[in-house]
Amino acid sequence: MIVTDSLVSSSLIDSLALRRASYNGFNVAIAKVSQMRTAQMSTEPDTLVTPVMIRSMIDSVYASQTAAHMSDGRLGYVLLVGDAFDADRNVLLPSYYGYGSGASKQAASDAYYSFLDDPAADLLPDVLIGRLPVDDDSLDWELTNVVTKIVAYEPLTASAWADSVLMVSGVSDDGFTFSGLSGFQAFFDSVLAYYPPPGRSVTQLHRLTLPSNEANHETFGEMVAGRIEAGKWLTAFFDHGFL
Repeated sequence: MIVTDSLVSSSLIDSLALRRASYNGFNVAIAKVSQMRTAQMSTEPDTLVTPVMIRSMIDSVYASQTAAHMSDGRLGYVLLVGDAFDADRNVLLPSYYGYGSGASKQAASDAYYSFLDDPAADLLPDVLIGRLPVDDDSLDWELTNVVTKIVAYEPLTASAWADSVLMVSGVSDDGFTFSGLSGFQAFFDSVLAYYPPPGRSVTQLHRLTLPSNEANHETFGEMVAGRIEAGKWLTAFFDHGFL
């Protein structure tokens, strides 16, 4: 768990770490962002050097093969805890800003932290990255709500949330290619081969099925909300959040 400094003293961080240790059997370590500072870093986190230092630390743990609970000894899971910026735009726990198209390449992504073995050629993650994008509010309101919900969903009941799956994609279908597949729908179709029904209910919704205009954006949002209200769980989503 890599935690922004302003949240690391919260008892909720320890309780979540203990939860992963007791419930999942993981060896859990907690590191704060300031622990990754070097001579090259400023006294405060930034969006240039800090992401490189974070990834370097993750890579060193991964390479050391000291994760006793993993079959190959390699680090398997990393949880980032904290927003990238606070309300005043101060950097807390930054994403990496080096992806995207054009000369600037300023698209933000946490995926950078998971590409370890050969990041220049291999864009398949070597560790699973998650983030709790919570603010460092004085009462830990966001962190409290998120941790409480995580614990409340475990253990899964016999009628598990994974039995009712919703796959959603936006409009940039032709811009997505992966391992010979072109388009979000083709990717989701291929996923079904690895997701064995029977007894599982899978629904796909693709924004491309509607012409691009403001009214249809709203219609599509209502379609997604309706499926969730009917008991579907959003487990896969491609494209921007505004659909």
